[in-house]
Amino acid sequence: MITRNCGRAALAALVFALGSLSQAADLFVEWSPSRGPGTYIDAAEQAVRNANQRLAELSESRLALMPNRPTFSQPIRVILTQNGQALPVNRIASGRSGSGDITLQFDSSGSRAFPTDYQNQLIGTYSASKSAMDAVFGPAAVGGIVKVLNYDADIPARQAVAGGIYIPNAPNGPEIHFPVYLSATSAGVNFIHTLLLAYTGTNSYPFDAFNEGFVRAATMKVARVPGAIPNSTSGEVEQTLDSLYDASAVYHWSNYPGLGAPTFIAANLLNDPLPIGGSTGGIYLLRYKMAGTAWAKLLVQYPGFIAAFNDYYQRNPGAYTSESDFAGLGQGLLNLLNGNPGATVEGLSFAEWMQRQAILDLNLNPGLKLVPEAFPIAGAAATNDFGVFGIVLNVFKTSPTGSETLLSGLSYPIYWRNDFTRFFTTAQDDQIPIAGGYGSVVPNFLADESANTIYRVAVDLPYQGKNVRLYLPAGAYSTGSNPTPKNVYGTVVGYDGSSASLQVRLTWPGGVAAFPVVKGAFSGTISDPNFALEQSVQVDLQNIGTSAIVASTVMNKGRGDFSVDFRSPGSFRIFSTNVSGALQSFSIPYEPLRPNPARIFGLADNQMLIGRWNAFIGGYQFYPDDGEVGQGLGYFVRPPAATPLSVPGRTSEDTPLAVSLTPGWNLVSAPVDSTVTTANILVTTTSQAVSTWAEAAGSLVGATFFKFTPDPVNPDRGTLVPATSFEPGQAYFVRSLSNDGAVLVFGAGSRGRVASPAAPTGYPVPGAWRSRFEVTSALGHYSVVELAQSPGTSRGYDREDQPLPLGPGGFQAQLLNGESLYRDVRPPKNMEVYTLSLTGLTPGVRYWIKNVPALGQKSFSLYIRGGSTMVSPCGQTSFVASSTAETIQVVNR
Repeated sequence: MITRNCGRAALAALVFALGSLSQAADLFVEWSPSRGPGTYIDAAEQAVRNANQRLAELSESRLALMPNRPTFSQPIRVILTQNGQALPVNRIASGRSGSGDITLQFDSSGSRAFPTDYQNQLIGTYSASKSAMDAVFGPAAVGGIVKVLNYDADIPARQAVAGGIYIPNAPNGPEIHFPVYLSATSAGVNFIHTLLLAYTGTNSYPFDAFNEGFVRAATMKVARVPGAIPNSTSGEVEQTLDSLYDASAVYHWSNYPGLGAPTFIAANLLNDPLPIGGSTGGIYLLRYKMAGTAWAKLLVQYPGFIAAFNDYYQRNPGAYTSESDFAGLGQGLLNLLNGNPGATVEGLSFAEWMQRQAILDLNLNPGLKLVPEAFPIAGAAATNDFGVFGIVLNVFKTSPTGSETLLSGLSYPIYWRNDFTRFFTTAQDDQIPIAGGYGSVVPNFLADESANTIYRVAVDLPYQGKNVRLYLPAGAYSTGSNPTPKNVYGTVVGYDGSSASLQVRLTWPGGVAAFPVVKGAFSGTISDPNFALEQSVQVDLQNIGTSAIVASTVMNKGRGDFSVDFRSPGSFRIFSTNVSGALQSFSIPYEPLRPNPARIFGLADNQMLIGRWNAFIGGYQFYPDDGEVGQGLGYFVRPPAATPLSVPGRTSEDTPLAVSLTPGWNLVSAPVDSTVTTANILVTTTSQAVSTWAEAAGSLVGATFFKFTPDPVNPDRGTLVPATSFEPGQAYFVRSLSNDGAVLVFGAGSRGRVASPAAPTGYPVPGAWRSRFEVTSALGHYSVVELAQSPGTSRGYDREDQPLPLGPGGFQAQLLNGESLYRDVRPPKNMEVYTLSLTGLTPGVRYWIKNVPALGQKSFSLYIRGGSTMVSPCGQTSFVASSTAETIQVVNR
């Protein structure tokens, strides 16, 4: 509970040091007063024009997809620096000392003056919106005069201007530089946004999720107040906000890890050369919209939250530096505003709610990021349009320093019906070309083959070994036969095995409506005009026959449509485990809400030892270069001590989940919290049909996959051994034999063709045999290889052989034949010489080699250090290691 032990007057005693300004969201412009008092204006304005030119280019394709394409603009705060240090604020010129009202002082003459009618428009906007700004955002942190100057915001980007500028430390006091917009609505929305930057004063937040998120949420709230923007209609305001501010109608379809970051615009994207041909990527605008929308969702229940948060933060900004700090303040304010302890937002504590908003992840998470976007498109009348969606895949890599590289390549989307049969639309929808970090596709999900009904489509978007899953309601928004869009549509996840007839019931102030769930999707139209407003909606999943409530949640909707991604309560889980203080394989069967491994383990960045195999570099990549833990991915981790973990995450309960494979070896995990055998895994790739594991083994995927067993003595070593199932929390090496990679679907076997565990290809055939050589030690080590012969094979490496992945180091048995093999298969021939290599031995320790027949009975001669010994079926021999490696020749008899 927060105690109000000081009033806002106490803020006057605070000393606002400009050096405490955050790097987030601010544009720093180097300028020396010795260069003349006027040159800072040119420097600041040119810097903003350059920055917004780049931002407009980075969002070109995204803006082009929007109906009634908006004019792009981005208000920015500029901090003037000298030798890298922020210049002080001229408080005498502005009369600024403590909190209170700001007074706008317009340049009345010269080139910086506004046309009279436009100046009156801006004055009118401030007058009409001030009370709402004070209520939503709180009074200005520092009151006094703010000068307002006209500036040329034209930039070369088509349909874009540079937007407003706020300079808190201009030489003659704080200044707003603002362009002349042709649209009164654009001018009003941008002016409110710029004024709120001025309201923040000099102590901005250290994270853009709060800095820009609060300002954007407040801008939306204020702009929607009737009369807040003179000479504008509510429809014109909504069009501007929908384009550049509000993502509420599509929020669920982008709420994925990778979205959050301390700073929404990577510095290198403003400074480094853009990719050849320009860039259509970068997710800064999506980040801005999602941050504003997240806080707007909270304002639905607590309209005074941002104002209260700003108040408490400005009192002691140094006290809040981490997500846990902000979460504690947020919960205290919810309790204060609610009048009771234990207050919730959307039915969750503030910390839980914050964790479920990916945009509010304040950590720097390096590595490959896949961030989706999706939006429904109205069907053209009298066409076969049924479920037309725009799907965007943003692909980029974040460096440990926060730079973002916009990647290029191909993603092969996979579309699944509700029964998890794969289907195809048109050839151009089978792949998403990605350039400059951005790729899109617009599939038309045709009516279900069995009936002309809505249905849920699961869309997997794999790229370079990662995968992101979307659920979209086909036929729920608009079709060619019924083109009028619905205003309620969504999907239900977690009840695929339910035989009951379900419906989604919505309850809002003044109304109730229910819609049947059809093949995992639902839709309808609510004619009550009040439903279009921002408000809390009780969402109940009911049994139609008994009206019994199966699950309930609260969702805060934004203005307009209500799209729902309803997940069962069991889809939000906590993965609890104990990791030892030794090298081990590791995975999380859910999608962690906060994927940074150092934060998960509670370690400093320089203490976090975690890595995963990266086929693209042909080696292991370690934290922080690879900085996210993801569902379906596998890792090796070496904690400094035994550590209990409790990791909140999201999954798709009772729903098959996909894991993406790149060509070659992949370190993956089961995306479920129960043991999975290959009988319950399907395999597909690019545009090929779905196969069982048994059908795919030896053609799409390797027949043998491997797990890691820790060394019984050395905590920094271990051994790779064949596995027969996937256990939760572990990591496995799986090999894709397809040049296009492959996709494994876990939990899908029961939906269709069930396969038996795969047997090695080529067996049994006349003349074939196979033996296992199990190698153990007196210390408890274990490793195994297979020697075999079969007609139709070759002495060199071929598809019957099974290679061995490169482990992290330790005791390992392997067969050498051009490369390291687990299984070496050759044509039938007596006296064939195999080479058995043993590495990671401990000198002075005894090792045993046992011949275990798997097909047929074979004896072998083993040549160890010049001596030989015969090993019959089920027999064994031993030796004492004299070094860390031993090479043994094995001859079949």
